[in-house]
Amino acid sequence: MSLCRSRRARSLLALILLTSLLASCRSQATSARALAVAPEFESFWRQGGGLGTFGPPISAPRREGGRLHQTFLAVEMIQEREGARSEVRLAPLGWNLGLAEPPVPPIDGQASAYFIETGHSLYAGFANIYSELGGKAVVGAPLTEVAFRDGQIVQYFENAGLYRPENSSPADSRLVALGLGARPPADSFGLEPEAFVLPGVVRQRPFGEFLEAYGGEALFGQPLTAPYLTEDGALQQVYERAVVFSPDGSIRRADFRPLGSDLGPATSAVPESGEPGGSYFEQTGHNVLWAFADFYHARGGEKLLGLPLEEAVLLPNRFTQRFENGVLEYRYDLPPSLAVQLAPLGRPYLAEHPLPTAQPEVVGVPVSAAGTARAETLQIEASLADVVLKPGREQTIVVRVSKRNGDAIEGAAVLLRWIGGQSERQERLPATDKKGRTEWRWTDANPTSGEIINVLLQATADDASGTALLQYTFGFPAAP
Repeated sequence: MSLCRSRRARSLLALILLTSLLASCRSQATSARALAVAPEFESFWRQGGGLGTFGPPISAPRREGGRLHQTFLAVEMIQEREGARSEVRLAPLGWNLGLAEPPVPPIDGQASAYFIETGHSLYAGFANIYSELGGKAVVGAPLTEVAFRDGQIVQYFENAGLYRPENSSPADSRLVALGLGARPPADSFGLEPEAFVLPGVVRQRPFGEFLEAYGGEALFGQPLTAPYLTEDGALQQVYERAVVFSPDGSIRRADFRPLGSDLGPATSAVPESGEPGGSYFEQTGHNVLWAFADFYHARGGEKLLGLPLEEAVLLPNRFTQRFENGVLEYRYDLPPSLAVQLAPLGRPYLAEHPLPTAQPEVVGVPVSAAGTARAETLQIEASLADVVLKPGREQTIVVRVSKRNGDAIEGAAVLLRWIGGQSERQERLPATDKKGRTEWRWTDANPTSGEIINVLLQATADDASGTALLQYTFGFPAAP
């Protein structure tokens, strides 16, 4: 997935023209590199509407874990074989892109449109196209409620997204370009794929893999901020229902901020309840019982929530229980399988912990942040040659260090820390020249397509310092 910061969709016209734009760009490049629908997907693609529905292929077919994959403008197709039998289905791009939202109660009078497995209702205006595409078996269950944003009506599902302009007919409904957003081709010619994920909210997900182990955005809600560096140098991102951070930016050290502890100390200890299925925590002297106990043990509770700080409390419309890292709620208005949810503590956290105000501008890479480690914050301007880097291709970073008034700093020391999913390293860049500039080139070893790379820059000069964050990802090899 591209690491470019999500922007609002340019216009409906841009999305409609995207198919012809990609085709035109490729034809101008080299006809030998033109991508074709793999024979294994030809029938599924044509029966579903072909170019007008799924769009053109934007990747060559590839094998992953014994399955054949091919990405199209709007979807990704997967072929699975079992003996002589084969089946084609769509990949869960809605989940993979982090588009899910926590469940909501059924809408009065629309129980038949409610999907109990995800806790969302199918928008009536998309019912026809949803059915024509194959319904739940093809599109999947809805991951969000319908939203009205920037003149568009949009809803996301497990395997696809649907949209149409406001005040238009349901017959004008189309698929969102999730394939482009999920797997931009290496030769995407400067297109910004996330511009075509229509809601226009933050989509950088450096902690996505960590959060998915607990349920992803369906549990934690959507991110309220882009990833940023806190004053102590940690990489952090605030979600609606949690705050996740890493002291060094690496995924293996990711953890949750203690939002529950911030609400106050633990209440007085109580005796062990002895309830079947419950757990008693001697460290704090509290029980975790009933549905909360089931949720706690099923989700790796101590890592996710920490220790209980009080007993469950009965409120007029829900049960709640406070833990070190958050508050669990049992919602009576949700189906029992979805009733246990995290309380939305992300916005209160932001109110108490505003984002750092001294953030350097990062030219060409809109993911940036800064922390103050010394008396004065340096300004860092930095750019990467490629935000989506073709595997095996050389990457270049250019850095400029200046004072707050813009004066260049000569001789500043710049440390670059490269943090990938499986490895990390650091490099001391050459000292900045008279224009405050320095640069470095490198080639990544054993890149993995789609892997997110965090690049942390730390500049120091005399008694001042500054920090900036950039990100890039590896694209897919160009089609032969």
